[in-house]
Amino acid sequence: MRYDIRLMWVEDMPKWYIEAKEIIEMDIEDLSLSADISYINDGKTLLEKLYREQEGFKLYDIFFIDYALSQGVIGSNIIK
Repeated sequence: MRYDIRLMWVEDMPKWYIEAKEIIEMDIEDLSLSADISYINDGKTLLEKLYREQEGFKLYDIFFIDYALSQGVIGSNIIK
């Protein structure tokens, strides 16, 4: 299957992610697109993953990043 959007979602509350993901997927489908949504539950894991990948932020088209993640990581610091 071809994906039109690659999305990385960083959220430390899995229940909220699961509920919101269904809504986001319906909205994406309404636009006649398909999405490959990846999920990571903490900012440190995301940073480690991006450092390991040669493409870094180019792997994904969109990032949904919770502002106040666990372990003292702030969403805007990840973007910087």
